[in-house]
Amino acid sequence: MKKTVFLLALSLVLAACNKTPRKTFHLTGFPNLEISYNGGYTIFGIEANEDDHWTLTSDADWFTVQQSFGNGDAVKGYDDAVFLVWAERWIMNSTRAGRITVTGPNGSFTKYISQPPKPVPAEILQLTGSIPCSGEEITVELPTGYWVKAETGMSWLTILNCEEGELTLKAEPNPSDEQERTAVVHIYLSDKTPLADVTITQEAGLSLAPVE
Repeated sequence: MKKTVFLLALSLVLAACNKTPRKTFHLTGFPNLEISYNGGYTIFGIEANEDDHWTLTSDADWFTVQQSFGNGDAVKGYDDAVFLVWAERWIMNSTRAGRITVTGPNGSFTKYISQPPKPVPAEILQLTGSIPCSGEEITVELPTGYWVKAETGMSWLTILNCEEGELTLKAEPNPSDEQERTAVVHIYLSDKTPLADVTITQEAGLSLAPVE
């Protein structure tokens, strides 16, 4: 009898030792997650038990949250899960931000998501372009990765289009047959930060010999 009681007690002790301890529900990864201005993803996880239920919500639509792997089910919201947070390329000159909130058995946890702009060059870029004396459209290549706008004070030069990576201009014919003329087009970012100065040169007109 004593032997039976001893074996039963021993089996209970061993079972208790072999039992997987319960996890404390929490999120893994850094609290502040950043995605490159070129787009891409960042990652975080949920550590939970099989019977832990949770909900996941976000407050922004510029990123998407997709379960990568784990035992849990992101639709029903239970057990472990690892998530990828995706975002497209960002060209505005400001940081956009959002939050992911996961509410579980012991409260709510938040991940802060941000995507900064492309760094601005330390100095204003100096670009050039040339237009024939007759006046034509030209396209000047601009740096990519920025939302931009253009300004110029010259009445003979028209800005037809200014967008990421491309500036299109058109000039009136140069009335002088001796002197070329120049104009500067200023390129700004979305917050008015100067990005580039584009110097446009238009050659002088051609002299025509008088008809005899």
